Amino acid sequence: MDSGSSPEAPQDSPPYRQVLFESSLSYADLSGAERRIDGVDNVIRIFDLSNVVPEQTINGYLSRLRRIMSARPGSLELRRRQETLPDYPPRNAGHLVQAKVSYGDYDWGSGIFYLVQFTQGRGNYPNNSELGYLFQGLSKDGRFYVSADIRVAHPMLPLDSSEFPSVDSIDDAAMQMDLSLDGQKDSSFIPSLGEVRSLISGIKLGE
Repeated sequence: MDSGSSPEAPQDSPPYRQVLFESSLSYADLSGAERRIDGVDNVIRIFDLSNVVPEQTINGYLSRLRRIMSARPGSLELRRRQETLPDYPPRNAGHLVQAKVSYGDYDWGSGIFYLVQFTQGRGNYPNNSELGYLFQGLSKDGRFYVSADIRVAHPMLPLDSSEFPSVDSIDDAAMQMDLSLDGQKDSSFIPSLGEVRSLISGIKLGE
């Protein structure tokens, strides 16, 4: 585990440690071209909340996470309420995709998983170069905030922006694809969403 140093973390971020993953996962079966997942996009960060003060940015995300974990709404309910799930450390972007919402309870704590694709404006479309599976969780003693960002792919999605569908309204098509992703089996993603959840379940939190 390395000490945290990330461009995404705000300046008032609590201290954290991180694990970076490098994968040789190929997109050949999706596009016919060899691609590798960039290891920098596959990361688990564990933030130490021991000395967090009320003014720090993370507190807003903590409050939202606790509220979501208490109610545990599904993807459809979150869409109906147009509610954005927590994604600390924050990105300067909204959620184009927010699907496959599920919850995990483990020996060390609990949290929420969801598919996400970030966007800074309209006219984008779900694709395998930007899709991720996020986890946001909290340890049972409230001391640690666990944030995981794992790249995933799905055969029904285009590889990148060069393969977006040609339609009159890309925004409507993107919304329909977001809904379609919710109906896909966890095992149909690469890696499977179950594998990612298993990875998170095995986290060990020490002093």
